[in-house]
Amino acid sequence: MTVKNSSDHRKPNALDWAESSWLRWIHVAFWTWINPILTIGHKQQLTEDDLFEEKNIHMDTWKVLIKTFWKNWLFSGLILLPYIAAKIAQPLFLKEIILTINDNSRPSHTGYLYACGLGLSAVVQALIHQQYFFRITRIGSHARIGLSSIIYKRLLSLPISSMIKTTTGHIVNLILNDVGKFEELRISIHQIWAAPLEAIIVFVLIWKQIGLATLFGYGVLLLLVPLQLIFSKQF
Repeated sequence: MTVKNSSDHRKPNALDWAESSWLRWIHVAFWTWINPILTIGHKQQLTEDDLFEEKNIHMDTWKVLIKTFWKNWLFSGLILLPYIAAKIAQPLFLKEIILTINDNSRPSHTGYLYACGLGLSAVVQALIHQQYFFRITRIGSHARIGLSSIIYKRLLSLPISSMIKTTTGHIVNLILNDVGKFEELRISIHQIWAAPLEAIIVFVLIWKQIGLATLFGYGVLLLLVPLQLIFSKQF
């Protein structure tokens, strides 16, 4: 008897198709790649064959995990750069709009340009914010599912004597807590470099405006870091 994989009957992954060329960026930005599944789900109840095909990836080691996800991690990190730029640009555009309103000597068309820039930066920030969280959530889910599969596969290969020594609570703890940490890591992994980068840029901009007083403001922020560590250990 031959057992066929259900993924053999599935359609190619539309997200991979949309990401395969920069000419199809509109499908990624506005989520139109998921329309086929939404259309089928509107007409009938979805089955496994209606989903996109899955890649045949066997994750056995840390090296395979890194090799599997490093491109996705890198891309999700790169799209944070225009997000940070748009986030910082908003108060700068707002500042120029206020200066244009208060200064009658400035040409009026510059105010409209700054207003367009403010609106455009808000749109870019909204689009990238959703794309970023979608991608890191997808990576975290794939990592959690892959590691959970490895645990189950390992349990099935254990001898009876070892299974007797392994409690159900220990298995549940591995899957829910230990493996779950990988999914939680997805949220903060890029903030390790993005937060300091944004803080440095903002520091320079504020320093140009108010000078020495910037140090006192950032000094308070630095004092909050050890306080947060202390309170996190207490509670």
